[in-house]
Amino acid sequence: MSDDFDEEFGFYFSFDERLSGLSNLISSIDCPGDYCVHGRFHTPMPRISILATGVLAFLLQLAHLRELVTLGERAPYGRGAETVLDRSVRDCWQISPDQILVGGSSWDEAFGHILERVAEGLGYPVDVVQAELCKFLLCEEGGFFAPHRDTEKADGMVATLVVALPVAGNGGELIIRHLAREAVVDMRSEDTSELVYAAFYADCEHEIRPVTEGHRACLVYNLVLAPGGDVAKSAPDYGHLVERIASEIEHRFAAPDAPEKLVWLLEHDYSIAGLSFGTLKNVDAAVGRVLTLAAAQAGCVMHAAIVHVDEHASVEYFGGDYARQIDDVGDDEYEIYEVYERKCELDDWVHPDFGSVDYGQLELAPDELMPPGRIRDWVPDQSRLTEASGNEGAEVERLYRNAAIVLWPAKESLRVLAQAGSTALSVLLAHAEGRAAADEGSDPPLDAIALEISEVWPVPGAYMHRSDREEWEQDSAAVLSRLCGMENRQAADTFLDRIVVPHYGPGLNAALLEATLRMAGEEMANRLLRLVDTHFARQPAAVVDLMTGMSDALDEGREVVAQGALEDIVMRICSAAPAMVDARTSENAEQSWIEWRERSTKALDGNTLRQILQLAWRFDLECSLRAVADALIEEPEVAPPDRTLPSVLSELGTARPLLAAASPAFARLWQHSAGFLLARSGAPPADPVDWTVSSEDLDCGCEHCAELVRFCADPVETELRIPVRQDRRKHLRSEVRRAQVDLSCETERKGSPYTLICTKTRDSHLRRRRQYSEDISEIRRLIDTADVVSDALDTAARLRAAVNRSQDSL
Repeated sequence: MSDDFDEEFGFYFSFDERLSGLSNLISSIDCPGDYCVHGRFHTPMPRISILATGVLAFLLQLAHLRELVTLGERAPYGRGAETVLDRSVRDCWQISPDQILVGGSSWDEAFGHILERVAEGLGYPVDVVQAELCKFLLCEEGGFFAPHRDTEKADGMVATLVVALPVAGNGGELIIRHLAREAVVDMRSEDTSELVYAAFYADCEHEIRPVTEGHRACLVYNLVLAPGGDVAKSAPDYGHLVERIASEIEHRFAAPDAPEKLVWLLEHDYSIAGLSFGTLKNVDAAVGRVLTLAAAQAGCVMHAAIVHVDEHASVEYFGGDYARQIDDVGDDEYEIYEVYERKCELDDWVHPDFGSVDYGQLELAPDELMPPGRIRDWVPDQSRLTEASGNEGAEVERLYRNAAIVLWPAKESLRVLAQAGSTALSVLLAHAEGRAAADEGSDPPLDAIALEISEVWPVPGAYMHRSDREEWEQDSAAVLSRLCGMENRQAADTFLDRIVVPHYGPGLNAALLEATLRMAGEEMANRLLRLVDTHFARQPAAVVDLMTGMSDALDEGREVVAQGALEDIVMRICSAAPAMVDARTSENAEQSWIEWRERSTKALDGNTLRQILQLAWRFDLECSLRAVADALIEEPEVAPPDRTLPSVLSELGTARPLLAAASPAFARLWQHSAGFLLARSGAPPADPVDWTVSSEDLDCGCEHCAELVRFCADPVETELRIPVRQDRRKHLRSEVRRAQVDLSCETERKGSPYTLICTKTRDSHLRRRRQYSEDISEIRRLIDTADVVSDALDTAARLRAAVNRSQDSL
């Protein structure tokens, strides 16, 4: 290994010397063209009309130039997400293209010749490069552009073309830089039959030196690739290199300690939106063409991607203004002590055939990178300084981005992409299926992907973040649906048994129902029984919802599992009710997020209880409902008898009166709910007779809390004033909130120490009155359902009496 280290930026990557031969071969790829091209072209001048001033006359005269200045606007520049004006960075004028007309009898032919020279100079076929007018640029004496890079202003933009018009002046040279190279272009022209042009790739740093005398006037064009242009048709013959590069790739991947992938860092800069194999520039385009052929010959797949490096370093900041956070901080404003965290990932993938593909983030290993030394040219795309706080010093976060070509053996695609997560594998399967549908082969083949995907599919961890878990379920459901649609029974069975059933979640229900419709049979029924045994106790809502969907499908005449099999499954659900209740009420620290989602409240969702009752009635399993009713009555927190049960019973009693009337379990739950509500709200709550306040949970025992307890017990006093320092005031407030004591606490900011004023309230009584009002509403629901409950006359009469007693109270 050799180290590729740059002390200034803190990068440290190891170059695998065993890649030297391959790296040298790729580096030897020659290409047509260069990073910039410039020259002079003799032609009659174009007819240029500025809408507000008329046709320009050459040589441009001072009076006309001053008039153009009044029509223009100061040229802005981008700083992060902002567009700003700063004459210390960019001091010139611009006129927008909608105010300019460029033509003339000979201009189209002349400009075509310039474009041919530019295309050839940049290494493109002459017929694929198009020019779009961007602006008219005018620099007065002293005007300049500081070093910068152009952003991609149009789809397919690859370069910028500057055409200097004849005007008297000196200075204003155009400087173009790429890596360690620099070109200085003299843009002066005072000959009325001569144009000076310069074109350069958009990612090249460039500047305009100050105009020392007179003016500089230019037309600026965006150079874009024509849609569907065949960039490769003028490429030289690389056949002599392809075989040697393919052999080196095969040899390295065949080694016992082979890397998972190989990553070639591209020379030019590309935006995420602008990266494609059709827009690769200059030497990158040549490398892309060679590696496309070599990868196919070596049995590899190839993508373009963006390397993202996120680096955190502790620094000494010695810049000027100090804010909590400084964006785009200069490298000369701090010194790095230590780079303590660095994350290197590949993302923003581009497939040669499919274009953008959402594989997600794939970790980049340092010894996969080529060529050596390329990272020394990197500069941060973004730097953010965070000020020192507490014992922590200042920190700089630097983000780097570089486009790359990525290779790995086609047979290892599943294993490689599995590290990026389930989304990458789902996308891979979708693309392979699409190619198969279009009678195009995929590498690896579709059937191989389908059979092997279960072996590498990532298993969700117990503490997986909620959004990640939901994404995993979504991806798993998509793959299951695809496998079923492919009618690959073996692949679908394997995915169900290894992935779906053991790691089931609610996001899989739709795909599971689809799979059951396609693969009905005893094996699927047994699979569903295992799912109920494994997951119902922790995820009752999801499991019951799935079985309700299957019951509905059966009622609609669609072929799912046999009726007898679904009846067995529902019976298993009913018999598992005690385990479900225990799982929701027991204290279990070892629970996954998906279990926590179900247990975030101990109460069972009312819709789930309704579905359980309906499923049992659907298969005439009243005897099995006894276990459900017993479990819910024993643990009222799971199906609260004051809210959940009245709602569910009222809905079922109205929608299914005959089934409800024939159900002993329904009657037991109704009596349980009625008894609970009568015990709590059979009579209105009494109004307080004095100012005694409950302080049962105010058990701190400190001097000031003891004083609060005494105050609460006093039936007459309503206000207590306690002069105490701030930490004691904070403590008393906290204890009052924790114990839910009916006291309001305010600070009187007079004297020293300030005084905490504690005032008694009627909050508990008001809460009880609201609860009583809600209880009466639920009692009315039970009364409306009493007609379908056997032996309910006495209880119904008591419920009506409770409602009558509430008339004068509410």
